[in-house]
Amino acid sequence: GARNLLLLFIAVLTATVLWAAFDLRSFPAEFDKARSGPARYVFDDLLNPLKYVIPAIILYDTCRTRRQLLIALLGLIGLTTAYALLVIKTMPLAVLFDDSDFLRHRHRIDRDTGLMAIDMSMVMAAGFWGTMCALRCWRTWLPKCGLVAAAGAMLLALGLCHSRGGYITWAVLGILFGVVRWRAVLVAAPVVVVAVFAIFPSVHERLTTGLDSQTVTGDASTDWHSVTAGRSTRIWPPVFEQFTESPLIGSGRRAILRTAAYDKILETDGVVPDHPHNAYLELLVDAGILGFLPAMCLYGGIAVISIRLFRRARDPILVAVGGTSMACVVALMVASLGCQSFFPTQSTLGFWAAWALALRGRKDTCRNQAPKAPPLLQPARVPYVMSTRG
Repeated sequence: GARNLLLLFIAVLTATVLWAAFDLRSFPAEFDKARSGPARYVFDDLLNPLKYVIPAIILYDTCRTRRQLLIALLGLIGLTTAYALLVIKTMPLAVLFDDSDFLRHRHRIDRDTGLMAIDMSMVMAAGFWGTMCALRCWRTWLPKCGLVAAAGAMLLALGLCHSRGGYITWAVLGILFGVVRWRAVLVAAPVVVVAVFAIFPSVHERLTTGLDSQTVTGDASTDWHSVTAGRSTRIWPPVFEQFTESPLIGSGRRAILRTAAYDKILETDGVVPDHPHNAYLELLVDAGILGFLPAMCLYGGIAVISIRLFRRARDPILVAVGGTSMACVVALMVASLGCQSFFPTQSTLGFWAAWALALRGRKDTCRNQAPKAPPLLQPARVPYVMSTRG
């Protein structure tokens, strides 16, 4: 099932890119990827995204033992920790206390880490909860201290990213983990929120920006233009209007640049981004409903598998793999409301790897379950223990 959905999703991406490749004249003159011809464009918008899926395929095929799963999981934690340390090195700690400092230094994250601040915040939110899941894989204190330190670095980097979407994603993941398995998280959540707001006032200011704006009459109201950074008023309406013109098959890759939506956004905003800052809307306008449905089935299926593995598995390594995968897929689906893309990107490289590990863990779990015996001869249920060879 998952393999077929992945192939169908790749087919959707291929079809949308080829559609745009045969219509390069519709791109604006300043779009560099379309200037060098169809071959260069296909390489940039098709082959480049697919390369981020290749490590996941390799991990799925090679991780056959508990030891291999654990090593791969530690590799993902190490990758996220390295990103976190880069952010901490790049951004001054004063950002946690003063919004204006972040505006002066925000470009450093893009320049020094390779990811935009909003992408980095999503990675940090998922990485924190994935690292917390791995704590149960060891009984000795030294590895646990290392994981706690890594999680702390990710949490600090999340704060330095100064992204409202990242804060919300982290909170949603915490609630989900509390509902699914860790009830203590729900109990501690109010205390954590109050402490964060008291110690780091910039977090509270960022979260409440636009929520208590004053109207001309003096009444408090929500300024959605400020809350969504202009997306809901200048970008999303023209893009949604373009989707309604071709709802079934969409308008091809980069539709926001190739259709009438470009001129409408340019007229009101002066600058047109290369994506609509909403992954759901991007997928709908590019691939239509026929492309949207298999993509949602793929990500939804991964979410269900991950939640079941995290909740029901008895092996702590499988619990950690399931929890990490759940954190990654839910983080992407939540963060996609304000940015991101469901097509593979550099920021989701580790996500695809985590999903591959969860699918491998689920497959081996199902394969190694004891076969059913006749009712009168059925033995006692034996907990699953993954092979330790290799």
